[in-house]
Amino acid sequence: MKVQVKQERFQAANNVLRSIAAIDRRIEMLEKQIRRASLSGCPAEMRAQSYDGVPGGGGYRSDTMEIARQILALKQQLTEETQRRRAITDAIFALDAYSAELLERRYIRGEQTDEIAAALTDFDSRKFYRHLRDAVSSFAVQYYGGAAVEGVQGDL
Repeated sequence: MKVQVKQERFQAANNVLRSIAAIDRRIEMLEKQIRRASLSGCPAEMRAQSYDGVPGGGGYRSDTMEIARQILALKQQLTEETQRRRAITDAIFALDAYSAELLERRYIRGEQTDEIAAALTDFDSRKFYRHLRDAVSSFAVQYYGGAAVEGVQGDL
């Protein structure tokens, strides 16, 4: 039995897989921005700091609350990107071991066709693109669910 995937879902799935590297870069950038903002005067607990030695004391630094808001916004973005990345990898690793390894090597590790073909000895580089297309189709069904299925071929 072979599942036919809608062309637009296949393309969307392919784009999602290709976006993994960009998501990883965004996650790394957000983590750096959070570290920088945290070092710029706002403690990790994001409490406002009071002035020391100021008559009447106890006031808040005006930039502390802004820094805290920035950190919260960055952490929210980081959480969203991390969840998006996790959804993609969960869909990849829910596939059969062969397809999961093929997609992992291609899109997560960024290996080239010849490297993957050499590592997965049961096919050569000529068959690579057929296997990759089948793996992306399986990923589309896993990631998008029934919305990706156009039809089924073969015996049930």
